[in-house]
Amino acid sequence: MHGLGCVGLQRLTIQPASLPSGIVIPAGYNVAINLKAIHHNPDVYPNPEVFDPFRFSQLRDDEGGDVKWGFTNVDRNYLPFGAGRHACPGRFFAAMELKVMLAHLLLNYDISFPEGITERPKNLIINSATVPDGKAKVVFTPRVSQVT
Repeated sequence: MHGLGCVGLQRLTIQPASLPSGIVIPAGYNVAINLKAIHHNPDVYPNPEVFDPFRFSQLRDDEGGDVKWGFTNVDRNYLPFGAGRHACPGRFFAAMELKVMLAHLLLNYDISFPEGITERPKNLIINSATVPDGKAKVVFTPRVSQVT
């Protein structure tokens, strides 16, 4: 729901570029893609402003395959790892590391907000970066081992 930035795929034009709309971008200009608009496009993602933890699982089931909606996929509608020849070569390793860390947390800790806090703290936006509030608190309570 909350990506790490509002824009991505920043590039510097080294020669003039013409867009299909007829707009010409002169050489020497910095350009970027509006990631939030792409990742919250209702034509691609049903109800994009609603948190749905099974969104991509359902899309994979509906379309009969997991390549298009996979976490490490590089597609014009899903750009957290870049696109084209500039796509992150470490995205498969990064995805596995994230899964291992998340599994460890979910298996070993109960995670909650401190008493009295009922909703997620707002993000901070610094330039084009979106970051969690560094002063926000989350409680990790170790689970008691069930091993006998």
